Amino acid sequence: MNREEPNWGFDAVEVASTAAAPPITERFQIAYGSGIRQGGGTWRAKSFKSHGAILFADGEVRIQARAKRIFGADVETDMRLATRDIYNVVVTATLIRFDAVVQPGALQTILIRASSRSDARAIASQLPVAMTPEFAAESTRLDRFLDGMESRTPHVWVTWVLVALNVLVYVAMVSSGSGFPKTSGQTALAFGSNFGPDTLNGEWWRLFAAMFIHFNLVHITFNMIVLVQMGRIAERLFGNARFAALYFFTGLTASLTSLCWHPLLNSAGASGAIFGVLGALLAYVSRYRSSMPRTIQAQRFRSAAFIVVYSLFNGLTHQGIDNAAHLGGLVSGFLMGWLLARPIDPVESRLDPRDAVLLSTSLAAFVIAALFFQAVRSNSTPDARQELAFAAFEQQEAVAEQKAIKDTGAMLPMIHDPNQRAAIVAKIRTTVWPEWNALYEGLNNTVLPQGSRRAPLRAAQLRYYDDLRQASLDLADEGISREDTNPVVNQKVKALLADAKVQRAMVAKLAARG
Repeated sequence: MNREEPNWGFDAVEVASTAAAPPITERFQIAYGSGIRQGGGTWRAKSFKSHGAILFADGEVRIQARAKRIFGADVETDMRLATRDIYNVVVTATLIRFDAVVQPGALQTILIRASSRSDARAIASQLPVAMTPEFAAESTRLDRFLDGMESRTPHVWVTWVLVALNVLVYVAMVSSGSGFPKTSGQTALAFGSNFGPDTLNGEWWRLFAAMFIHFNLVHITFNMIVLVQMGRIAERLFGNARFAALYFFTGLTASLTSLCWHPLLNSAGASGAIFGVLGALLAYVSRYRSSMPRTIQAQRFRSAAFIVVYSLFNGLTHQGIDNAAHLGGLVSGFLMGWLLARPIDPVESRLDPRDAVLLSTSLAAFVIAALFFQAVRSNSTPDARQELAFAAFEQQEAVAEQKAIKDTGAMLPMIHDPNQRAAIVAKIRTTVWPEWNALYEGLNNTVLPQGSRRAPLRAAQLRYYDDLRQASLDLADEGISREDTNPVVNQKVKALLADAKVQRAMVAKLAARG
């Protein structure tokens, strides 16, 4: 059906029908958005403090709302619009956005929030479906893009398989007794975390295994949320096989970069590969920004860039975050994503798919070989080997230290019982003192290169072990008797235990610095 439209300075495009709502009164409760602005491809309101209703009657749309103020008069909105002056209706969850002619030649964007999704759909059904030419072109472009992604990748399953593998590994780690929500470093090592002394000693499988290992519940939760959000988008854009290749290549590159940068770090997590996915998304948007719908382009680029910047900044300001792996994944993901990216419209492609696979395979081989060579070369000097040996000894010693702490703690309640005197002396001499002495002697026999930044850590840990072995031996020699305890010995033991506490805090602080 054709009808005459007033000329407001632009031509409207009718889609399906521009008929207004039926000539009956409809009323829906709404919140009216104020301070409307566009950013990142979406429209937002500064606030929805105005509450009221939208009414439909006899070809007219009326919006009535009021924002209450503590001081001053309430702000009232009473807007009457002819349905023929409304265009470009968009519904997102409970939000309804449309453009309306409020003065000749000018459109004003209006944003309202319905009480429910069903109300939002009902309101939209009462509004015209007319579009401006620009909006219609963008809408058609968006539909073609989404249909193209759906056609290219009908089922997103690689992302969910990766999430399932990560979760299963974490559950297995917790089930093994490693602790919850935080798992122990020793368990991470046992499951395959990327640790230089082990990885460089022939256990190269750790470069892959580390991609599925996480140190605590927060670590895996954050990574999996980002993987689900960004991974599904990347898998749609690149396709299942290319996405899988991207993920594993960037994860491997991240592990190798970490190994080159700080081989003494016990590193693990999916974040290196996830950064690769983010880099690939940035590459896709950068390469095909002219052919992507503006809303999709802005949203994807903004989301990926925000996560990258936030995570890198967080890594710079907090201890224990492997920014080397993040950067390795990000850069390799961008390079590989640029090569593997294919436009949704095949006509736009200027590169034969076989050439893209060949180039990307060549790039992957070169990057992996270069990083592998650098990791081996940089850790083959005598000083580097001493650092690796010390780091390996620290990891092995951690288990023995925990046992010594546990045995010492089990003995302490017995000290106040005079009847346990002989048992305490025997336990110290046969168990507690030998454990602390073995820890001291083992660490004392390790060698660090001159000027090593880990020398202060070694010195503090040696003093800690020495304090505890001397204190335990003094207690055993004194006999743990309250009646005949030598005050000098008593003060000495207290001083040793106090110093041990200080040294232990120092060890923890230095270890956190890496």
